[in-house]
Amino acid sequence: MAIYPYDIENEECSEFVVVPPEGARFDDPLLQKQIEDDLHREFPNRRFTVTTAGKKRFKDFFVAPVIDGNHPLVGMPMIDTFWDFAVFLHRYVSREPPRQ
Repeated sequence: MAIYPYDIENEECSEFVVVPPEGARFDDPLLQKQIEDDLHREFPNRRFTVTTAGKKRFKDFFVAPVIDGNHPLVGMPMIDTFWDFAVFLHRYVSREPPRQ
């Protein structure tokens, strides 16, 4: 079964880059992997890459769709899709970091 960077049925992008919020807590590669695995479990028809690589991070999660130039008819995901991601990712922002 081939995995495409878009949802064929809905003709929308299904691959996303997720940048965690700024702060040392989210620099932990194990937490990033946990977030990525949790996203794949929650949204099995989507693909996610969680990374802190890049020049800028924000106070909250940043989710960017990966648009494939080979499929120009594939559109941006619906706003409801991003809302679902935001609600899901909020659990990581609202969690108290473990005490050491």
